[in-house]
Amino acid sequence: MTTNRSTAASWKWSLGGVTLLAVGLIVAGVLSGCRQHPPVSSREGLSLLRLLNTACNTRDEAKLNDAERTMKELEREGKLTAAEKVSFARIISAARSGDWATAEADAFRMASDQVGVGHPAEGKSQRPDTKPNRKPHAN
Repeated sequence: MTTNRSTAASWKWSLGGVTLLAVGLIVAGVLSGCRQHPPVSSREGLSLLRLLNTACNTRDEAKLNDAERTMKELEREGKLTAAEKVSFARIISAARSGDWATAEADAFRMASDQVGVGHPAEGKSQRPDTKPNRKPHAN
């Protein structure tokens, strides 16, 4: 019987170790701000992202058609990376299948992933500039 107890205890420790590792990886991913979407590489791509967000938020088929058409144009013009196209296409596909809630959440996450990225050609953050610290007036 000691063999069964030893095996059971070993199994519990192994399972506990795997669980602890998984939780650690999840926490590390959340704390590091894991991106689910690539940076958008052009102003036109950002405009497409806004259009897609609007289409998904309003569940507007016409706007979704416009977004898909725009995505294809940008791809032809070389203004979308392969990773951007995959992300946009996944959102459009979810909306087309009637899963507007997932499409909306994914479009919002893609937009959120862009905060602070900036346009690579400009090397600037997309966040508004902060005002410099000023010393208070002496009255």
